[in-house]
Amino acid sequence: MNTLSFEPKKAIAYYRTAAGGDLAIVEQKHQVEEFCTKHGIDLVYSESDVDVSGLAAAKPGLDRIVEAVCIHSTVYTYVVMTDPMRISRTLDGLMKHEQLFKKHGIQTLYVCRYSK
Repeated sequence: MNTLSFEPKKAIAYYRTAAGGDLAIVEQKHQVEEFCTKHGIDLVYSESDVDVSGLAAAKPGLDRIVEAVCIHSTVYTYVVMTDPMRISRTLDGLMKHEQLFKKHGIQTLYVCRYSK
């Protein structure tokens, strides 16, 4: 199993589901919160998009995450989510956001990369 080793850091979480509504979001939140607790990450803010496709251009919750990162980049160290598909179903969409986060000194963490 992969583990992380670092001092406590602050994170923003993003949750998105195209189907399954609030139950799918609750499961994602559980996974992210468990991950953050296990790795000493202080989860201080979260946003979600419910019933929004990964292919959709408009993701209001993700837009609020981007805004928070751009305005408060010194506050946060990580954007955490269950997997890369939460951001986008396309490689271009994923890379656009990862590069934006990186530009502001924010690392993207995907829970799926650190689980069993």
